[in-house]
Amino acid sequence: MRAGDRIVSANGLTIRGHINWDMAAMTFEVGRPLRLDVERESRRIELSMIPEQRLRSAFRLPLISLLIGTDLLTLVIAFVVAFRRPNDLVARIGAWFLATAAIFMFPPVPGIATAWRHLPAPLGALAWIAQVSGGVFPAIFFTFFAIFPRPLFRRRWIWWLVWVPSLLVTASFLPVQHALVHQQPPTAPEPIISVPISFAVLGFYVLGRLLVLVMNYRRLKDINERRRARGWIYVVLGGVATTAYVKRQSWLEALDGASSGNAMTPSGYCARSWRRFAKSEVSNG
Repeated sequence: MRAGDRIVSANGLTIRGHINWDMAAMTFEVGRPLRLDVERESRRIELSMIPEQRLRSAFRLPLISLLIGTDLLTLVIAFVVAFRRPNDLVARIGAWFLATAAIFMFPPVPGIATAWRHLPAPLGALAWIAQVSGGVFPAIFFTFFAIFPRPLFRRRWIWWLVWVPSLLVTASFLPVQHALVHQQPPTAPEPIISVPISFAVLGFYVLGRLLVLVMNYRRLKDINERRRARGWIYVVLGGVATTAYVKRQSWLEALDGASSGNAMTPSGYCARSWRRFAKSEVSNG
């Protein structure tokens, strides 16, 4: 790779921005050649990179170790809540929310599709449940605050309005994710709903859950109920904020080393990822 190179495709996937590169990175595999189509000085050339095992494991990085510990603890708490109060709707939704927060990964981990592909069939099937749950995470988060501590909505059509956008966005990306995991070389189609629209939907969910949080809290008249609600809200929001911060910092630590001049281009993003996750051998195709 040279300064000014523009990555056109990686492993057959068209690269238009960081999101496309993240999806392509999911298919990387140590020891298997990675094919890059690059535009250089108005010429299109093919490069081949062979990923190698990094000398320092990512799991030895302090923040990533903390992230894994935090996620495991959150997952254990989710199971404890679910099994201790199986007949409580609020507890079940809360447990679902915590479990999904523990397994939710964004941006996706490089090589995750390859690792998923090599899992035994039963574990691979279970991974799809986690994937779908992660896709509808914004709706789960909204639902938890809309029913805690008391249900804010009771009409079914409102819940349809809450869940349909998240389900549509998740469904539009499932063919892409299936192609990345199960097809070699990957021929992932473009999602039916574009990435900017999906992020706009996510923004509406964020604003919506803040709104229902305020509305639900103001409905409480009893001082003790308000105190308990504040406690749970602080725990949930604090946990989410801490996890988000740790995930962000762990990714920055793992991807450290990019120069500010090329960090916002696909080629710069490629260089940043590659320097930290693998050594590469480059040859003309």
